[in-house]
Amino acid sequence: METALTLEFADGTYAFDLKLPQIIELQEKCGTVGPDGTRQRKGIFSIYSSIMAGRALVADGVHIGVPDQAEAAVQEVYETIRLALIGGGEAIVNGETVRVSPLDAKRLVETYVHPMPLSAAWDMAAAIHYARVVGYQPKKKEVTPETESAAETATDSQTPA
Repeated sequence: METALTLEFADGTYAFDLKLPQIIELQEKCGTVGPDGTRQRKGIFSIYSSIMAGRALVADGVHIGVPDQAEAAVQEVYETIRLALIGGGEAIVNGETVRVSPLDAKRLVETYVHPMPLSAAWDMAAAIHYARVVGYQPKKKEVTPETESAAETATDSQTPA
């Protein structure tokens, strides 16, 4: 089962992964301050529950969101995307592999996620959480005569004479 995603986003194809350090930070950022002033973490499954509330499973792991039934806080949505960009750590932009630093992730969220409709950002956060909590089986690449021929040519060129 896979737990990280690769999505078309912003100016390229980005890896999104909530690894343990990012989950811990997400729990801290989405927590509350108790009556005595101490910070209370919000557990990852509570955040997941919040993000997934108002979503309906249509088929094969595909969810649709019904915004008037949503419970997610904006901070849960935006922090999920930012931290998953940090956890993913890389992207392909203009055919080049680039690293994604925490500053890059912040800039990407501010530039591309903040202006998008909240429901679109919510969809993205839900996909990230679903991958991490439930996991998914990646779809197998469709084999066409062209891709099969290209694969055979690559194998033949690597076979010693």
